[in-house]
Amino acid sequence: MEFTLTATEVLDKAAALAADALGLDAEARGAWGNVEKARAVERWFKMCS
Repeated sequence: MEFTLTATEVLDKAAALAADALGLDAEARGAWGNVEKARAVERWFKMCS
């Protein structure tokens, strides 16, 4: 069984995990574009480093 994700789907999932870890408001996340998602992932990475 093969399972593939697009780059956008991976970014969406990573951003959701990052936002949860950072305690960010779920309602605000609905309006995020790719830049905001990438920034959340970057902030989460820095927090974990």
